[in-house]
Amino acid sequence: MSYRSGLGVVLTRPAEAMTNAGVPIFDITGGCILVTYIIGTVVGVAMDATGNNLSLQFDDGIGAVCPMCTPIATASDPIGTIYYVSCLVGDPMRKLETAVALAGQGGMCGGIAAGLGALAKGYICGVGSIERLATAINVGTVRWTMCYTPLEEGVAVAVA
Repeated sequence: MSYRSGLGVVLTRPAEAMTNAGVPIFDITGGCILVTYIIGTVVGVAMDATGNNLSLQFDDGIGAVCPMCTPIATASDPIGTIYYVSCLVGDPMRKLETAVALAGQGGMCGGIAAGLGALAKGYICGVGSIERLATAINVGTVRWTMCYTPLEEGVAVAVA
């Protein structure tokens, strides 16, 4: 965990293969946070051709679940693909391909700048878990990184 000016606290979860269930990726305790970015990067193993839809949700642990985006298809996504949410309610999960695929758009930096231009200010999440949802098992591995700012004293966020 580290702090980056303009982003807040940066927390990274180790890469893991997709399972077809809701899996907590970050746990929040002690109060509210402002989530500024959540980014999943395909690393190590590319996504296979299995039809799979990926999305994120917040679960307060006592019955309330809030979708953070609508699903996106991930079949055959290569290493380097980045999944992210815009923080606009109802928006789909979004995807950036590798720098090679973005060569005509200024490379990866140009693609990210263009893609992140649509981001809102973030999500406010209380005590609970941010979960990754997938509709199928996939051998591809995704590493999740979240940037957040604590909104209360005593807040803790941990990799689930």
